[in-house]
Amino acid sequence: MNGLLPDGYYFTIHITPEPDFSYVSFETNVPYGQYNELVRKIVAMFNPGKFATTIFGGSESTSLDSHRKCFHFSGFDRTDHQIVCLVDYDLIYSYYKKHPS
Repeated sequence: MNGLLPDGYYFTIHITPEPDFSYVSFETNVPYGQYNELVRKIVAMFNPGKFATTIFGGSESTSLDSHRKCFHFSGFDRTDHQIVCLVDYDLIYSYYKKHPS
């Protein structure tokens, strides 16, 4: 599914249901300040056992210091968090697993 939002923003959702595993990917270019709430809504909608986020952004649009504190989601443990500073942009990767029941 693809969607266009005002001001040139977009989103796309790809769902691959499989008998042994299912996969959902979500991509967008909405402003960075909306990511936390957006990821919360997507996680609530799909209720995954685990998920990863990969965020690309220039140093002007993202603050690396804040990433150490951001993106904690209720019911999930962040088991991996990596920040890569590249020449023209930064990449922030985080992996989450649902708390054991």
